[in-house]
Amino acid sequence: MTRKIQPLFERVDPPRSQARLPINRVAQWYSWSPEFVCAIRELRPFLRSLPEPTLIRVRHLTEYGDTFHVPAETPQILTPFVRSLSRLPRPRGIMLFTGLLDGPMDGFALRRLFALLRHSIAGILGDERFSLYAPLGDVGANAGDFALHCDLYLPELLFNVFEEVAADTSGTSLFLSVAHLLRIMKSLPRVPRRVMESVADAAAKPLKRDSFDKLYGLLHGSRHPWAAELERAMSQRQERIKLNRGQGYLVHDRAWLHGREAASGGVSIRRVHRLVFNTIYLQRRVGQAD
Repeated sequence: MTRKIQPLFERVDPPRSQARLPINRVAQWYSWSPEFVCAIRELRPFLRSLPEPTLIRVRHLTEYGDTFHVPAETPQILTPFVRSLSRLPRPRGIMLFTGLLDGPMDGFALRRLFALLRHSIAGILGDERFSLYAPLGDVGANAGDFALHCDLYLPELLFNVFEEVAADTSGTSLFLSVAHLLRIMKSLPRVPRRVMESVADAAAKPLKRDSFDKLYGLLHGSRHPWAAELERAMSQRQERIKLNRGQGYLVHDRAWLHGREAASGGVSIRRVHRLVFNTIYLQRRVGQAD
């Protein structure tokens, strides 16, 4: 008997105010599927009964091993949607989202949902390291912009949903494909071949450990003679969009660099909720590399 799978997302038109943005050339828009909205409406009392997720440490991870957790099993009604998420095809472009905090879903429910999804996907994959509801880095009034980067967690898909964001146009999200980055680097004579090879390897090969600092250090920082020129070139070619409350994005972290411009008032602890996970297809690739 085939196990039931229900779509978590459905394709939608871009919001009217964002329909003419250049980023739509490389992005498609989604929202929760009607089936999932119905399930959340039914689950809302259960989600309201759960405590606030707390941080736990995942064993055998190095610097980035924290994840939010709730002490509850995933209700059966969510199982078909978890299976759908665990079988998500690896996106080539950017998946943009809107309306994720409309209707029965609010920030309270989303935080508990992400904690449950994290636990369930880890169970399907058979490895806690490859599914994290990851906390933010620096937050507060002094937290500002974040240059283009890949997170390079062990899991490869990054799903961000924005909750508390600035009401103005600050805090714009930035994207640049790794393929485009490599073309830029190839055009700059001062970038060594070994650096391009390191970037290409990070994008193509499963990681043995989380490696954020290694790639970030190659792309940014005055100690490299090519850094200033490379940063200017990336800035000129990056995609930009200000994402509002209830919007978000899903990208393959090895295929897309992402970052943000500074948000007025700094970064709230609930600015964005970040689910970083592998699918069963990505996990097979990890197994083949071991």
